[in-house]
Amino acid sequence: KKYKEALVEKPGDQYASNKIEETQQIIDNRAKELAQNEEKNKAYNEAIRQADELFNAEQFIKAKEAYELALRSKPNDTYAIERVQESVAKAKAKVDAGDEARYQKILTKADEYFDEENWEKAISLYNRALKLRSYDQYPKDKLAEIKAIQNGNVKKDKGLGYLGEKENISIIEGQALLEEAENLRE
Repeated sequence: KKYKEALVEKPGDQYASNKIEETQQIIDNRAKELAQNEEKNKAYNEAIRQADELFNAEQFIKAKEAYELALRSKPNDTYAIERVQESVAKAKAKVDAGDEARYQKILTKADEYFDEENWEKAISLYNRALKLRSYDQYPKDKLAEIKAIQNGNVKKDKGLGYLGEKENISIIEGQALLEEAENLRE
């Protein structure tokens, strides 16, 4: 304002003209910076709003991406950084829970095929279970058992045959009957 007054008093003063231009440039730059910050804030707030909705809907991978989008507007924002980390952890937990359910379902079906002596399907499912959890011993044991059965090394227990009438007697009475039978054989 003072430089404009100086120009009125001394028209064409180069120093006053330069200062007016410099001041106007500073004002324009500041206005442009404020407008850019306003746009960044709008983009950030919209990204955070969408990310929070996705997070609350348990769509953790998409939420992570939306939080990362917000971080482009505000790279050091602690809320967005923490939510990215939390989204990753929750997504991993969700996947792990799904893997556990899938693993148990596969083992249940494999055991059914094992009991039905459908070895090919049982082997296939035990191998699938091992792909999910290579460290679990149970499918390894079952595969070894199937291999032993197929090689004829183990006979599948089909139960005992008829051994006579069932008796409801004590151990001592049973021992006496065994001794009596042994004496008769001699």
